[in-house]
Amino acid sequence: MTWRTASRREDGRALLMLALRRDGVSTGVLGRLFGMTGSAVRVITNRILDADLRESGEPAEVVRAAYWRVG
Repeated sequence: MTWRTASRREDGRALLMLALRRDGVSTGVLGRLFGMTGSAVRVITNRILDADLRESGEPAEVVRAAYWRVG
């Protein structure tokens, strides 16, 4: 697998996706807004959540409380 560093612009887009998803905008709608599939939005935002869970040092329930609700 090849890794590359995300650009500042890509980071900004990902943070905007996170904020909008947290505010209840569906990944399908976000996909249309950002010109990608809802699935791609889920992958991007879930990877950020997973990294936060691994690296924050906070209990998982505290981290998850700052993100979107599941179900």
